[in-house]
Amino acid sequence: MRIVGGRLSAWAVAGLILSASFACARSDWIQSTLVTVDVSGEWQGNITRPAGAYGPGLIYLSLRQSGPKVRGTFSLSPGPNKDVPIEGTISGDVLRFQGRGGLVTAELQVNGDDMSRTGTSAAGPIRIEIHRQP
Repeated sequence: MRIVGGRLSAWAVAGLILSASFACARSDWIQSTLVTVDVSGEWQGNITRPAGAYGPGLIYLSLRQSGPKVRGTFSLSPGPNKDVPIEGTISGDVLRFQGRGGLVTAELQVNGDDMSRTGTSAAGPIRIEIHRQP
C-alpha cells in the first residue's frame, strides 16, 4: 500500500474493500458443488404413486456420473415408460434429476447403497425408495 500525505491512496482503499468482500463472501457455494457420493450403476426399488394412478410399482435407474453431473435412464413398471433419458446433478448427498419432458422429477437422499425421497410424475406426487444392484 502506498501512503500519500499520511493517507492511503484510493487504490489501496479499494483493494482493502475488495479483499474484505471476498473474505466475507458466502462459502456455501462450495457445499453446493461438493460431490461426496457416487451414484453410478444400476438401481431398483419401489415407487409409490397416488391411489388410482397405476398404484405402486417398480422403478429402475441406470446411472452414469461424471463429477456432479448424472445421466442415465429410468423405467417404470407397470407402465409404458421404458428407458426414458434422465439428467441430473449430485450436490453433497442429494441426487436431483429430471426425465425427458419433465415426465419424472425427483430429489433423492443418498445413503450408501440406498436412495429415497419424493418427486413428481405425470400422475402426481411420488415416493421413491431404491437400492443399488450388485
